[in-house]
Parts: sequence; structure tokens; C-alpha cells
Amino acid sequence: KTDWPSGEMRRLVAFTGIGPTSSVILARAQVAIVMLDLGSREEAGTMTLKPEVALVIETHTSKRRINATVESALQTFAQRLYGNPTAKRVVVDGDEFLVWTAADDNRQIVGIIDGTVVIVANSDRAAKACLEARRGLRPSLRNDPELQQMKTSLGAENALAFGFVPSSRAPELLALLTPVALGRPPGDAQIDGLVARSAAKIFSSAGWTAKLIDGAAPPSAPAAPPIAAQVAGSLMRKYMPAQAKYTMMLRLVS
Repeated sequence: KTDWPSGEMRRLVAFTGIGPTSSVILARAQVAIVMLDLGSREEAGTMTLKPEVALVIETHTSKRRINATVESALQTFAQRLYGNPTAKRVVVDGDEFLVWTAADDNRQIVGIIDGTVVIVANSDRAAKACLEARRGLRPSLRNDPELQQMKTSLGAENALAFGFVPSSRAPELLALLTPVALGRPPGDAQIDGLVARSAAKIFSSAGWTAKLIDGAAPPSAPAAPPIAAQVAGSLMRKYMPAQAKYTMMLRLVS
């Protein structure tokens, strides 16, 4: 555990790299949360979600320095989450993946350090996909026109956090969230199909931002926001100063 330093101290640690490695990582880190698949399925009349998610952290710090700290942090996290997980190292095409698996089921944490970037996922597929995108071996959202349009329209360059759902995934997400917002369980094929078809005609992509605003009231999250928005909000509530105020904005692009 590392206490969040003050603004001036954080900038000093980020610039000089002087301090505990965990503090340097926190001061320099840029974080992205990626959802590759919602993993929705119906079991015994109940819709369950098991999304494939990855956390990508650009530490701006050498692998040699962060390696031990990151492995220790992931080990602690896995133990808190799974109790007594099985840990192993798996080498695939020269890349070493760290894998922790829960003792009672197939839940797992997969981590890899690639240069200054740390990738942590809940499946090896998600970890490998992010690694390949970073290395240019598969399509990336970096230069996606929809993403750039959304960042511009929301003023994301100055935001604390930014989230984006591409047009290829927005109808699927809306089809799952709309029944919940209406107080109905998802999983009705007819309703889900209708919502997905209608969503594709109404808007193409969705995005959100969170920004600090002086004097603003504490935010109320958008109705049924993407999971990434909920995670980002939780992180900000934990690490931002108590007196800080921020607001969240959701936008759909047609």
C-alpha cells in the first residue's frame, strides 16, 4: 500500500524518479482499462456476465526497476482475491506471463511486463491481445477516427479519465443495459435484438469523461455506465483528495 502524495510531491517524484518504486509508479502512471468481451450468457434463466478485462499501465519507468514491485503487488492482490492461488510462470514465444489461478475454479490473473508497460488481465487471451496491440501486431484504437472524434467532442485531453465504446460494440452493450434500466432481466432474445438493431440506427459510439471542476457538486454516475467508468470512479474516489470535486459526462454520437 502506498499513500497518494500531494500534487507538488507527485510532480517531483514523477520528474526525478526519486522515492520508493511504488510511489514513482503511482506518480508517473497512465492507466487504461480495456474490455474485450462482455462474456454474456444465459444459465437456468439467469443472464450472467463474465467480461474479459485488461488493465494496461504505462509506468514510464524501466522494467528492471519495476519488475519486483509489480510482481509483489500482483501476488498480494491475487492472495487477497483468491485466498491461496496457484502461481506459475508461462513463457510463450519468449514472453514471460505470470499467472495466478484460484484454487476452487478457473478464475485467474494474468500479468506481463513489456518494457515500461504492465498488462494485467483476467484471461491469457486478453493479456495477449493487449500485448499484440501494443506491438502493432493487431489493430489498435490509437488512431481510430471514432475515438479521436469522441476525445475532441468531450475535451478528453484535459480529463481525469476518459472512456470509449466503439460503434462495433455499442449496440451489444446497450442491448444488455437497457433491460436493466427498465427493471427487466436481460436475456430476452427478441428485446435484445430489437434494442441492438435500433441502437445501430440511432448512434454509432459512446464515450464519457470525468473532470475536476471547482465548486461542482459530487457526481452522480450516468445511468448504467460502462464498467470501466465505474472502475475509474472508484479509483478517483479512493485516491483524489477528499475536497476535490469532479463531474462525469456521457455522450452518444450518431
